[in-house]
Amino acid sequence: MFKWIKRLFGIFLLLFIFLVVLLVPGSVPEGEQLRNVQAGSSIVDLAKNAASNGSVTTEGLSTELSLNSVQLSQIVKTSAGDALEHSDYQKMALEMNGNDLHVKIPVSIGPVDSYLDLTMTTQVENNVLTSHLTGAKLGKLPIPKSLVLNYLKEKEGQNGADLTVNDDNLTLQLPQAVYTISKAHVENGAAKVTITIPLY
Repeated sequence: MFKWIKRLFGIFLLLFIFLVVLLVPGSVPEGEQLRNVQAGSSIVDLAKNAASNGSVTTEGLSTELSLNSVQLSQIVKTSAGDALEHSDYQKMALEMNGNDLHVKIPVSIGPVDSYLDLTMTTQVENNVLTSHLTGAKLGKLPIPKSLVLNYLKEKEGQNGADLTVNDDNLTLQLPQAVYTISKAHVENGAAKVTITIPLY
């Protein structure tokens, strides 16, 4: 009986190692990484171009933009500027699919390079970004969200990011700028962003 238990344990161990070796290794594709995305127009430039669809309020010019995944990556890179070059986040990638935002973050597990693929629903209210983590993968292998949340909790306050983790929610205070992101969410593979630019 003990012999069969040892064999069964050995088979499970081999299957686990096979799954890890097959599904975990990988990297964020070079072309999708923020460091390799062409810096594009700033969000203010895009808003000014869309000013004809905007409205003037007491707070300034308010307009709505619709951004695809490439434009979102370009704006994040442009907004981050030099800060991105000196952080681990330059190798991450952003992609929108349906109403979800996918964030791919490179990680190393011992000698194995891989990446976290986080699926989240995201919204912004008055420059505060709140994301609800709905799924996570290590490479192609689904993993418990709790592992990711604990990992992100350890990263709180690092690289100058004002990130907090509470239950399944991640909250990030966006940097102060000449504009305010009043509202934003992902819908049908695009970011719907309402921004307000003060009129001085």
